[in-house]
Amino acid sequence: MELLEQTILNLTEKEIKSFRLSMQGVSTLEKHRQLFDYLISDREWKDGELCKKIYGDQDTGKYYSLRKRLYERLTHFLMDELNDSSTEGDGYIHGLVTLSSTMLRRRCYDVAYDHLCQARRMGELSHQYELLQIIYRNILAHADVFNEDLDTLVTLSEENLRNLTITTRLDNEFARIKSKLKEFKKMGKHFETHEAVREVLNSQNFIQKKYYNNPAFVLRLMELVRSIVMTTKEYHLLKPFLLRSYAQLERHDAFRGSHQSLRSDFQYLIAHIHYRTRDNAKAIGMLQELKKSLTLEVRTKHPLLAKAISLEASVMFYTGNITESIQLIQRFQKQFHPMVSHREWLNMELNLSVFTFFTNDL
Repeated sequence: MELLEQTILNLTEKEIKSFRLSMQGVSTLEKHRQLFDYLISDREWKDGELCKKIYGDQDTGKYYSLRKRLYERLTHFLMDELNDSSTEGDGYIHGLVTLSSTMLRRRCYDVAYDHLCQARRMGELSHQYELLQIIYRNILAHADVFNEDLDTLVTLSEENLRNLTITTRLDNEFARIKSKLKEFKKMGKHFETHEAVREVLNSQNFIQKKYYNNPAFVLRLMELVRSIVMTTKEYHLLKPFLLRSYAQLERHDAFRGSHQSLRSDFQYLIAHIHYRTRDNAKAIGMLQELKKSLTLEVRTKHPLLAKAISLEASVMFYTGNITESIQLIQRFQKQFHPMVSHREWLNMELNLSVFTFFTNDL
């Protein structure tokens, strides 16, 4: 799938409407809007078909030039949307860092410091180690004009650098595992997932207790292992590892301060692994806990909510509650449709089609 189609597939309904509105009434963007509307439809287009519909001929040069311009416009639109949206943490932090850098160059120190402090608070809450390193560096570089405790800031910066180094090492090692797994699949050989993961943890000294009391590290590790077992379908290998790690974090009261929000991510992973191993009662129980925290007023736009609803509907379907699974998705779509990505929306529609088929109501 081309980059333009991939981008469109992952838009929310709200973003689709806003992007259309940004082109409305602009004569020079009429063909951009036509192409966007064609691509957002559920129809599959044959080679050359869209070119003919828009230009009335097979001049592919004009068509591919239009595609390029639409992709560039959509990219800039999304950058602006993400920077303006408080629900997309990464984009907002990026925007604050960029703005603070501009203010620093203009020697507008008070405004720059205000933006850096806001970005720092958000970065610490979401464990954005790469962005935090830039933020700490900018504050330290202007420590003479900012009212900061230098020793405290240096300590935080050094701790963040250690976290960044650890997660980078973890990402690098799992990238090697994935590459090796791909080679084994091509050759039709069995890949020893358990041994590969254990070798990484031992060789990189990731078995120390301090790591497993850090929710951010454990979550990243679980996501990486899960990305592998989703390929090998060996969910039974991840389940005990995930449950033990989560229990240890709870015993040590690790979900405090900036780590508090990570409990929801663990709850979704656990619910999903219960579902994949057909432990449906436990999956439903964990999903109820997850939804309870996600449907609090301040988190109704959390991206995990749509995934949790889809997962709960699937569990209901496989336990024979087909009508209830259909109603669950339909209620959610009615209430939260604008904030669901186009991909997740299509996934829900696909599930509805399958569920409805089994009720013989087509």
